[in-house]
Amino acid sequence: MTKDDDFQGLLNVLGHPPKVVRLRMGNCSNHAIISALIRQFSAIASTLAEPAVGLVELYE
Repeated sequence: MTKDDDFQGLLNVLGHPPKVVRLRMGNCSNHAIISALIRQFSAIASTLAEPAVGLVELYE
């Protein structure tokens, strides 16, 4: 899980694994991040389970 775009660049160059969840939430509290992850957990998990998927971006 990251808020930086460095991992997206690495995935573009090297492929995956690792699987990355990129948080596109701006400056927010840890509570807001945890709440968003809990709300979207099923969608994130099922998307990352796909073999061809290496990156999930979470917008809130």
